[in-house]
Amino acid sequence: MQKHIQPGTMKILKYFILTVGVLGLVATLLNVFYFKDTSSSNFGSFISCAYLIFISFRFEKMITWLNSKLKRA
Repeated sequence: MQKHIQPGTMKILKYFILTVGVLGLVATLLNVFYFKDTSSSNFGSFISCAYLIFISFRFEKMITWLNSKLKRA
């Protein structure tokens, strides 16, 4: 029997992913503008942090979809 992800756990994971994304974005912006580091890895960090923020907003919808698929199986 497969377990479903509970709403409380879903909210904790959502806000954890959002926090990691925002902190990573702040660290990347500090690295570029305060420490004047213009390496190409900053662009990858910026894109990955923006993606984490995007995922955090779609997280509840994805988990609801996954739970509905697990109920059918």
